[in-house]
Amino acid sequence: AVTTAPAVSSTEKKVRSLLKSTRDLIEDAKDEVNDAEDDGDDISEQEKLLEKANDKFLDAIYSFIDEDYDDALESVEKARDYAEEVTEDISGSEDDAKDALDDAKNAIADAKEEINDAEDDDDDVDEAQDLYDDAKNKYEDAEDAYDDEDYKDAQELAEEAEDLANNAIDAL
Repeated sequence: AVTTAPAVSSTEKKVRSLLKSTRDLIEDAKDEVNDAEDDGDDISEQEKLLEKANDKFLDAIYSFIDEDYDDALESVEKARDYAEEVTEDISGSEDDAKDALDDAKNAIADAKEEINDAEDDDDDVDEAQDLYDDAKNKYEDAEDAYDDEDYKDAQELAEEAEDLANNAIDAL
């Protein structure tokens, strides 16, 4: 007699896959929380979110075992959302970092234009030029952080670059 494997629904396959990837996502979030704690950051909110992620993940596993794949799917998606929120809270938002980079780039361009105009008028631009150079260096650091997907640092560095560029204009 030939035995055949039981049919596996597409929902079951999806849940199985999401359970695996969510497990990894939660582990990554735990690592980020531990790193942030080692850095002395206040991680109380992230710990609460991580606990919610773990609880929903456990709910998903129980539902999966009970073959209630729709409930398992709903729970695992909530677990993912919580874990992603932990990661975003710690490492920052990609969109916020990109916006900060754009703002800094514009401020640096404005500063360069103002410095050039002041030079044309034979004004002393040494202090402004130094601040402009610092802004450009800080902006490059922000871009590096962004490329490394450290969006929180990228945003902070970009905001510092923007401040330096604005200070360069004020120094004229």
